[in-house]
Amino acid sequence: STLEMIDEVEWMYDANGKLDKSNLVEAYAPLVKRIAFQLMSKLPASVDVDDLIQNGMMGLLDALGRYE
Repeated sequence: STLEMIDEVEWMYDANGKLDKSNLVEAYAPLVKRIAFQLMSKLPASVDVDDLIQNGMMGLLDALGRYE
């Protein structure tokens, strides 16, 4: 519904109308972790899940920087 879309947009921005990166990182971090663990089944055992998570978080931050 329209009200749900407004609520979703409100948590994306701070009181000054700027993108609230910390809130978005906190919201999407579980998705990054879930995807990293899903990728582990397709990668060699030498790949560390923490490295995948770190790269995923860097990608998330890069995407947020480009979104502004």
